[in-house]
Amino acid sequence: MPFDVDGARLPCQVISESYERRSVISAANVESGRWGTVFADDKLAAAIVDRVARHGRLVEFGGPSHRLEESLMLGKSGRQGGAGGPVTKPEELSCTDPKEIHAQNLNLGLTKHTKEACASRVRADCIRCPDFEEAWKDAQERPGGVAKAVRKYGAFQVLVLDEWLLSRPDDGFRRFPLEIFELRCDERSTIFCTQYRQKDWHARLGADVTAEAIMDRIVHKTAWVDMGEMNMRAAIRTATSSSPRS
Repeated sequence: MPFDVDGARLPCQVISESYERRSVISAANVESGRWGTVFADDKLAAAIVDRVARHGRLVEFGGPSHRLEESLMLGKSGRQGGAGGPVTKPEELSCTDPKEIHAQNLNLGLTKHTKEACASRVRADCIRCPDFEEAWKDAQERPGGVAKAVRKYGAFQVLVLDEWLLSRPDDGFRRFPLEIFELRCDERSTIFCTQYRQKDWHARLGADVTAEAIMDRIVHKTAWVDMGEMNMRAAIRTATSSSPRS
C-alpha cells in the first residue's frame, strides 16, 4: 500500500536504526525499483533501498501464493464442510447474482440468520458496503478510530458485506478492508453479497498490488454460490399481496 511522506519516515527510521545492527525482513509485492511509487518520495525510497540492498539478500517467490497452496493442502487432507462434516477453519462465502438482480436477495435471509446467530451468542454483523465506508469515514474523525474499527469488524465470527464492490473503492478506503481481511483470514467467516463475478473483482478493486493483496486474502478458500434469477423481494411482495388480510 502506498505511504504518504510522513508515513514513509517511520519505516525509514526503523531501517536506518537497524542498519548493520539487527535483521529486518521485508515482504513486498512490489520490486525495489518501484519503491518510489510506494513511499511517495524518490529520495526517501532511495535511502531505504540503499540501506536494505547493501547487506540484504533478495529472495523472489514465484508461482501461487502460500494461501492458495495451504488451501489445497487442507483440501487434500480430507477437510469437509457443509453437510458432509465440520469445517475445521472458517471459509469465505461469495454470493453472486449474474442477472444483476439486487444483491440483497440473499441478504434478506442472511439478516434474519445474523440475528439468530447473535441470539446464540455468535458475534455476527451484516452491513451494506456504503454503510461500511461511512463507518470508516466516521472512524477517521476520532483519534485511533480507524484502528478500533478494524479490530471491531475483524472480531466478528461472521461478517456479511452486502452490495460488495457495487461502487469502486478509492485508495484510502481500500486499506480499511485489507486490514480487516488480514485479521479475519483463516480465523473467521465472511460472506460477500455481490453482483460481480470473481473475474471482475480485481479490476473493481483498482487492479494494482493492493487489489492483489485483498484478493489473496479472500478467494483461495471461498465457496461461490450463484443465486440465479430469483428476486427475493419480488417473491415476498407477491406472497404478501396474495395472502388473505384479516
